Amino acid sequence: MALRLLAAPYLPKLPSPTANGRVHCSASTQVSDTQGGRRSANYQPTVWTHNYLQSLEADESHQSRRAVELQREKAQMLEEVRGALNDEKAEPMTIFALVDDIQRLGLGQHFEEDISRALRRCLSNDAVNKSRQKSLHGTALSFRILRQHGFEVSQDVFKILMDESGSFMKTLGGDVQGMLSLHEASHLAFEEEDILQEARSFAIEHLRNLNCNVDKDLQDQVKHELELPLHCRMPLLEARWSIEAYRRCRYPDHRIPEFAAMNFNTLQSILQRDLQEMSRWWNDVSLARNLNFVRDRLMECFFWAAGVADEPTLANCRKRLTKVTSLITIIDDVYDVYGTLDELELFTDAVRRFIARRFTWRQ
Repeated sequence: MALRLLAAPYLPKLPSPTANGRVHCSASTQVSDTQGGRRSANYQPTVWTHNYLQSLEADESHQSRRAVELQREKAQMLEEVRGALNDEKAEPMTIFALVDDIQRLGLGQHFEEDISRALRRCLSNDAVNKSRQKSLHGTALSFRILRQHGFEVSQDVFKILMDESGSFMKTLGGDVQGMLSLHEASHLAFEEEDILQEARSFAIEHLRNLNCNVDKDLQDQVKHELELPLHCRMPLLEARWSIEAYRRCRYPDHRIPEFAAMNFNTLQSILQRDLQEMSRWWNDVSLARNLNFVRDRLMECFFWAAGVADEPTLANCRKRLTKVTSLITIIDDVYDVYGTLDELELFTDAVRRFIARRFTWRQ
């Protein structure tokens, strides 16, 4: 299934805005300009024009032919993955690896309760400690997954990988997958957890000096990890990258990446519909069009909002964040670039009076 970054979503059937629902804003031509000119930050116009965003259309014929089949496949995959998570005979490390895959591929919201139940079961299993002693990767992976989900795990689990001097064993440096896992785990350190600080330095040193004979897929993973730690990445973009990575390395169960691709495309269509709605609102408000000194950055504001709230059910949150940050950007440019001191004092006073009236009205 092809992944679509800018594929056309279904167009939402929204009622046309009425005259009463519109808000228009224009710059006054009567403002006195005693300085003879205005400052300009020379902001470039947006490349994400309203017409371009509204032109994105879904391949409805493809969707209509495959809709029923895709829903059936999705339901089947959900049950298969859920069954794997709830398999009481599965080895703890198998569960940890599966949870890691699910999270990287952007499927975590479908299995929150199953993951929590599976991790509690693994934590009470003595086999976890035995698995940790077998590999650096197993120790780091189990530590990170458990701590990510709120379980108390001590940094002392890494002591089995350290020598008598308190340093990590040099022989671990050749385990590239283990180094990757150790680096990811080290970023979940609390304050004054010295072992994890040592782990991060140890992992970075060996990952940067990676042998060029290492498998290319591993090299790509190392480069990706060193560019930005896992916990700092936007989940939606991480899912996009991981789906392609899992396909290249021939993941044992190809259905999970395909399920992830299906889920990604569904979410992408929802986000595109939200973006088109925001573009219509922004075009109707007309701030960026009438105030030519400000940044027209609706797309960037929406992208940030999607990073904060990317789940399908959080559409209202995304839209409100987009509106707020778009308006803040405009106001910021008014203060920092265009307005004179007298104008800004008048504007600030007007805002304060507006807030006071709103607060009084709400009481």
